[in-house]
Amino acid sequence: MKPLFLMTLILGLSSLRQDVKLDGAYKVRFENYFQNDGYVTFYKNNFKWRSFHFLPFEGKINYSKNIIYLESESNLIYGIRYENIKNDTIVFCVYDRNGKGNWLDIAIGKGKFIKEK
Repeated sequence: MKPLFLMTLILGLSSLRQDVKLDGAYKVRFENYFQNDGYVTFYKNNFKWRSFHFLPFEGKINYSKNIIYLESESNLIYGIRYENIKNDTIVFCVYDRNGKGNWLDIAIGKGKFIKEK
């Protein structure tokens, strides 16, 4: 009886986490020297970033266990923690794939997605 209960509990908890998806339009504000402010739109498993200073680009959303990664063709990856998605302001970190060592441990920038209403 206990193994059946534990398996049901684990499957139930894992299905709750997968239901949380990014959706909608957000304004982007960086907290440091990046000049990539603009707007980002999330839809299904994709996103589109419309920057004020650069050309727009698109990418895929990768939902992993603890962090959501926004990946595009550039060397930069944007990471968002699951607990931040419930808020209207989502904090994210910027990582560089060309960084030395474990590049996911060293954030080169920070910013916020502010929900557009």
